[in-house]
Amino acid sequence: MKDRDKDKEQLQNELMELRKKITELERIKVSQKQTEEKLTKSEELYRLIAESTSDVISLHKFNLKATFTYISPSGKDISGYEFEELLAKSPFDFIHPDDKKKLFSVLKNYVKGKVKKLLTGKELPITKRIEYRFKDKEGNWRDFQSTGN
Repeated sequence: MKDRDKDKEQLQNELMELRKKITELERIKVSQKQTEEKLTKSEELYRLIAESTSDVISLHKFNLKATFTYISPSGKDISGYEFEELLAKSPFDFIHPDDKKKLFSVLKNYVKGKVKKLLTGKELPITKRIEYRFKDKEGNWRDFQSTGN
C-alpha cells in the first residue's frame, strides 16, 4: 500500500515503528562503539604483556597448514629470526624431527576438542604443556617448552 492511500492513524503507527527502530539502531551503535573501545584496550594490554615478557608468545593459524601469525619480540632474542622471517611459515618447519610426533599428537587432540565443541557445545580442556627442540637461525637446536590452548 502506498503512503498516499494510508489514513492518518496508519501513517502515525508506521512513524512510531520507524522511531523505535531508529532508537534501537542508535543503541546498537553505541553498544558496538563501547565494545570496540574495550577490545582495543584489551588488545593494547595483551600486546604490552607480550612485548614485555622474556617468554616467547606466538599465535598460529591452523587451516590445512599451521602458520605463525604473531611472534613476540622475545622470539627474535631466543631464535635469531625476525618476525617477518617466520610470519606465514609453519612452526613444524623448525621443530626437531624426533619431536614432531608428540606435537602432532597434541595438535590432533586440539582438533578433536574443537570439533567436539562445534558438535556438542561442550568444551574439552585442551591446554597442554610440551617440550620440544626448535632450530634457531644459526642451525642450533634450542630447548623449548610450550603451553598451548
